Amino acid sequence: MIKKAVDKLITLFLIGGTFCSVLAYWGSSHWWLELLTHFRAFYFFSGIVALLWLIATRRYLLSVLALVILLLNWQVPMLYLPPSAVSFNGTEALAEHVNKKRKPIVIYHANILSSNTQYQKLIQQLSDYRPDIIILQEVTEAWLKAIKEGLADYPYQLTKPEEGNFGIALFSRFPLTSRQTVQLSNTGLPSIFASVQTTQGELAVFTTHPLPPVSVSYSLLRDFQLEATAKFLQSIVAPYVLVGDLNTTPWSPAFTQLMKRANLKNARQGMGILPTWPAPLPLLRIPIDHVLHSEKIQIISMEVADNIGSDHLPIVAKMNLTADNSENQVQKEKK
Repeated sequence: MIKKAVDKLITLFLIGGTFCSVLAYWGSSHWWLELLTHFRAFYFFSGIVALLWLIATRRYLLSVLALVILLLNWQVPMLYLPPSAVSFNGTEALAEHVNKKRKPIVIYHANILSSNTQYQKLIQQLSDYRPDIIILQEVTEAWLKAIKEGLADYPYQLTKPEEGNFGIALFSRFPLTSRQTVQLSNTGLPSIFASVQTTQGELAVFTTHPLPPVSVSYSLLRDFQLEATAKFLQSIVAPYVLVGDLNTTPWSPAFTQLMKRANLKNARQGMGILPTWPAPLPLLRIPIDHVLHSEKIQIISMEVADNIGSDHLPIVAKMNLTADNSENQVQKEKK
């Protein structure tokens, strides 16, 4: 009885999984096809489960279809490979040598959910991780008031609270040599840019939160905001990071275009998928909260933190600036 039920479930998945995996390749042609690209990890890992079941039950013909699903979603395991851009030359070795002597820069990001009132969970988590830079999204006046005392160690701030779901805030232990609120589109959604003077040198930080692609118009506005973000980042000279709930996954055409236009690297590379949303549904979680970075930045680690009552899980990234920036900062300190 149970075996028959599992067999039916596996067969339905093989049909649906193959169908969705193929259609996802046309994600750039229509907004709802693009939605299919976000669940490639679900197709891939479900395909592994299906393959193991079919082999165990000796249904070898159907197991070929499971293999097809795995091949169609080859992009998923690529995130577990080491960063392809790393080159082990003299400069890279020098950067590693310099940065080992320095405390890493820790960036914490959370979409806290505007309706969430579990303020103490966030304060406790920040106390545990002790990040250098904090980026919060869906920030309201109530949230800022509730966590004010918990952020006493972060004197450098730029906040833009809103009563909807698009308030945004940046808090830093390090001085901000420049900071500004930016509007990238006619939606009026705020983004934040700050130049942070870290102990390793200057680090440009940009955070934005585009609309979710739940309709044709929202999808177009999200893509426009990501395109405008790429253009903004192209003008930055210092090493930079883009942090935020971007409402897209690494397998989306919109994400691919953003990475190419802004010459970005994914902090997840070599770390795995690290899904963040929806927090209450572990099996369906997808990675839409990101830390993306330019050249001259080495990612040491990236992890997903525990739930703080939001529908998103927070992310924490540790990084170092490479040799050029670190050496320049050392020279400044000697002067």
